[in-house]
Amino acid sequence: NPDGSLIGIHVGHYTEPLEDICVTSGIKYGIPISYFTGEKKLVSQESHETLELINYGYQEFLNNNFQNALSIFDKVIKLDKNSFSAFFYRGKVKDEIKDQQGALSHYLVAIKLNPCLHNAYNNIGLIKFNSGDIDAALENYNLGLSFDPHNTIILTNRGFLRWDKLGDFKGALNDFNNALASDPKNSMCYALRGTLLLLPCFKNYKSALADLNKAIKLDSKNWKHYLTRSMIQDVLGDSKGKADDKK
Repeated sequence: NPDGSLIGIHVGHYTEPLEDICVTSGIKYGIPISYFTGEKKLVSQESHETLELINYGYQEFLNNNFQNALSIFDKVIKLDKNSFSAFFYRGKVKDEIKDQQGALSHYLVAIKLNPCLHNAYNNIGLIKFNSGDIDAALENYNLGLSFDPHNTIILTNRGFLRWDKLGDFKGALNDFNNALASDPKNSMCYALRGTLLLLPCFKNYKSALADLNKAIKLDSKNWKHYLTRSMIQDVLGDSKGKADDKK
């Protein structure tokens, strides 16, 4: 809306166009597989057998074999009841199959076992955001950032919350700026920041256009980036660019 509020949120996707403005919502994510192998091993205290099972369960999760993934993570927990990564991934699977309470309970166990697990705080924040508990969502994003201050995903999600639920546009912009400083390849954050800059309190159309250009360069298959850019081009009087983006 012209006042900066957002309507029709769907996690991980753009909304349908609203007054020519498209926006994204938060990002859910898990521990990258690289965290369990090689130099970035996150759970080095766990046995080789446990790590192999976690990797296998993660691959099953990526292949949408959710029940099999749950069974594998159950095996990990039987081997090691303190495996915070197994509880975290069990939460991820529950999240994916729309069992929000199950997901939340597993994330909370993971945090109890490892209070520094910033990505669990992120995913709890998203659950709270989607249930309308904005204070709890913000609290969890803040907790996650207290352990990883430069985490681009949590910064992006907190920026979106500040914009959408608190009307804190400058705070949102600061979070998006910091997120992009940490990860200049975050196409969603470029799209969000570019859309934010269209609001009446900023009206920074040239910077908005630059952000959408970067978003498109990084994610050229997302047609909604083009739709947003066409609106900016219309404001700037670039009728040809607008027509090209709407093709």
